Amino acid sequence: MEKNFFNSSIKKEQHFTELYIIILYFAYLLRTLGAYSLLPSKIDSLLFGFIGLLGGILLLRDFIQIIFQNKRPGYNIWLFLFLVSVFVTTAINYQYSFLGNVKVIIWQAIYLLFIYKYFNSGSASNWIKTAFKWTMIIFAFISSLISIIMFIMQYQYISPLTIRQNPLRIGFVENRLFGAYIDPNYAGVMAVIVIIFSIYLLYVVSKSVMSKAFLGLNIFVQLSYIALSGSRNAQIVLFLVATIGLMLFLFKTSHHFVIINNNFLRSIVIIVISCLFGILSLGSLQLLKTGYSAVPAAIGTVNNIQNNNHKSEHQKDNDPELDDEVSLERKDVEESKDVSNLRFTIWKNALEIFKKHMFFGMAIKSIHEYAINEMPNNYLAKTKLAVHSAYINLLVSTGIIGTTLMIIFVLQELTQCFRVIFSKRILSFEYITYFLTVLALAVSGLFQNEIFLMATSSALVFWICLAEIDYFDNKSLKE
Repeated sequence: MEKNFFNSSIKKEQHFTELYIIILYFAYLLRTLGAYSLLPSKIDSLLFGFIGLLGGILLLRDFIQIIFQNKRPGYNIWLFLFLVSVFVTTAINYQYSFLGNVKVIIWQAIYLLFIYKYFNSGSASNWIKTAFKWTMIIFAFISSLISIIMFIMQYQYISPLTIRQNPLRIGFVENRLFGAYIDPNYAGVMAVIVIIFSIYLLYVVSKSVMSKAFLGLNIFVQLSYIALSGSRNAQIVLFLVATIGLMLFLFKTSHHFVIINNNFLRSIVIIVISCLFGILSLGSLQLLKTGYSAVPAAIGTVNNIQNNNHKSEHQKDNDPELDDEVSLERKDVEESKDVSNLRFTIWKNALEIFKKHMFFGMAIKSIHEYAINEMPNNYLAKTKLAVHSAYINLLVSTGIIGTTLMIIFVLQELTQCFRVIFSKRILSFEYITYFLTVLALAVSGLFQNEIFLMATSSALVFWICLAEIDYFDNKSLKE
């Protein structure tokens, strides 16, 4: 009787935990929408305040079980020490945005000590894994489809926001598709990950014809959004994922190219085919751009944006007919001499702050306030722009101490991962899916702040998938 009650209690805890994770993930997905930014900030504060409180309770429950029930902690020691270093950094820089930094610590504790641990331990059910993938897929399908319709209708909405430096842009703006999303760079990388998940479900899980048709359509929709978004970050990520993904599939899932007896020659053939597939994926984006650019004129949608931007110019020429094709060339890239689109300037100025606080860094929510007060000529002080690199952001925010701890953790994970990949083991398609997702976000992190010290949907995806990889690695190496 007691055993049944105990098992029932464990199952209830598991169901509540997994439901919480899905709710948290969906809430963060809502934040990626431009329309969400138009809601009163109090709604967002109440929503995430409540979700954060629930997460704190779950984390506290875990601590109590460890202390009073002799439960194994199960924390990764390097992540735990990293959080300690972030706490020390916050304490040192208490005069700058202290409350904001405390919130960062709480959310990171939920991510690293609770959610990462949960998936890393093997406790996650098939339900949460499937629900997690389908939540992203359905959300991205609806959002990206609406975005494409906005492009076809040439819809544009621009509004200043008090909480952000840049204005809110919805629809087709500045020759690139923001669409329903607040950030096309984030959305483009998200689209790549959705493609990865869709291929996995299409190849492994999905049985019904309707489900397969939906997943196939979704892949097309996501490729369309990447093409129209103008995100170079997403294009780089897509190329790498397509190339390395096919390479892993051909090398590690079965004995392909068995007709080629020579191992070296077989490897060369697989690498060449994989690289060609990566190039083909980029070529598909160019074809989609060419096709979509002619759609508004073909269906009779007047290009209002071009009309507004060139009205006076055309009036001088007696209003000749506008070009039939919509331009998808980004002026901020084409007309700029800075290939990084000001990222080099941002990184240089961020490192100037790092030089002032090398060991423990400047707490992440304190960076701009510190720069304004102490370094007013710094570019970040003048613009309040994000650092636009997860790795430089990590270095500036946690200093040498925190960055070293995170590097040790990452190297530990990479070592295990490479041991499994380069072994003679056949890899599951699920493992490759998680690996490619982590790879996509890790590469994207070169140009975006989406991995470390962030409470975002991308960060949640990164830590969940990394935890799953770690679980598979530990299991494989023990066998």
